[in-house]
Amino acid sequence: IPSRAAGTAWDTNDKIGITTFRDGESKYVNMEYTTEKGDGVFTGTPMYFQDAQAEVTFTAYYPFTGTEGTAPGIVENNTRAEQQTSGNQPNIDYLWDSRTGKKDQPNINFEFAHKMSKITMTFQDGEGTDVNKIESYSFDGLVLEGTFNPATGEAKAKEMAAETLTLNVNNVISGTARPSIIVYPQTTAGKA
Repeated sequence: IPSRAAGTAWDTNDKIGITTFRDGESKYVNMEYTTEKGDGVFTGTPMYFQDAQAEVTFTAYYPFTGTEGTAPGIVENNTRAEQQTSGNQPNIDYLWDSRTGKKDQPNINFEFAHKMSKITMTFQDGEGTDVNKIESYSFDGLVLEGTFNPATGEAKAKEMAAETLTLNVNNVISGTARPSIIVYPQTTAGKA
């Protein structure tokens, strides 16, 4: 399972939701699976194939939301400054995948795709520029609210006015800094 945009690896106790589909019906809905060691090996309530020949579709998303056994519905969120901290970015780092399996091929290996956009800025010392003196930076023209659909994996910005995202620099290291933000996929005419 690939790493998340918010970090380089799964974190201890990260949770995903898994739903199965066969002939338009869901036997298992929003089953909560956890990687207790943060190693990408997820465990949860066992799911069983009812028919040896039937192909079952499994969908999975991250981060888990709602209650096991109940479809979570569309998730609304925002990507404003308070969400851009290292502790909060995992809450907006939506991942999704869909795979099929059968009773004689029961192992499902999800290969999650990132559904959000990640922007990484590089600040470097230069002639007349000292990275340590940068206090904040801004992005103009971004829509900062959006939705994520755990059933389809679609993440999209809402149709609303664009805003300016201003962030304080608290991770600048002497000589260079590479802060990142996560936003909903969108086309913008804004500038950083």
